Amino acid sequence: MKRKNLTFLSFLFFCIVNQACVEEKAENISRKIMGRWYKREIIIPKSLKLINQSINFNLKDLDKESEWYVLHYFEGDCDKCVNDLQFAQQFILEHKNNKLKYIFIGCASTEFFIKEAIKDIKFKFPIYFDKNCNSFKKINNIPVDDPLYNTMLINNKRQIYLFGSIFRNKKAEKLYMQLIENL
Repeated sequence: MKRKNLTFLSFLFFCIVNQACVEEKAENISRKIMGRWYKREIIIPKSLKLINQSINFNLKDLDKESEWYVLHYFEGDCDKCVNDLQFAQQFILEHKNNKLKYIFIGCASTEFFIKEAIKDIKFKFPIYFDKNCNSFKKINNIPVDDPLYNTMLINNKRQIYLFGSIFRNKKAEKLYMQLIENL
């Protein structure tokens, strides 16, 4: 009986240590990759306007809605950017996760471009229109023309943990999911 208890305790100890290492590893990788951006708080401009009103979601309630968010910024008059929304939608439908919600912010010369884009691809998730084009990126000092900064993982305190597209990059997906599950 003592041998079984010792074996069980050894196994339990291994699991706890192993989990702690996974948590530390994911956070350390994120900290190393992100540098000065790690846990930097972002500002959500008040000028953002929800376009698809059928979805009840308020950016002011980030701390109440979920622990984690993938925030994706795109240009509504860019075909490649709109096509990326299809990958995003497919990814979300295939990867259900209760700890994770998605926020999409689109900019264009008019909201017409974004409305047409989401209508054409039957996009089902909340999209906000950045009325003052690129105000989200400018207010947060995020490079406007670098697509690396279009997708980010943030927590419910609006702190950035990771940049990079989760929707078509398996390595980014793995790191995002490690952070979400272990922090």
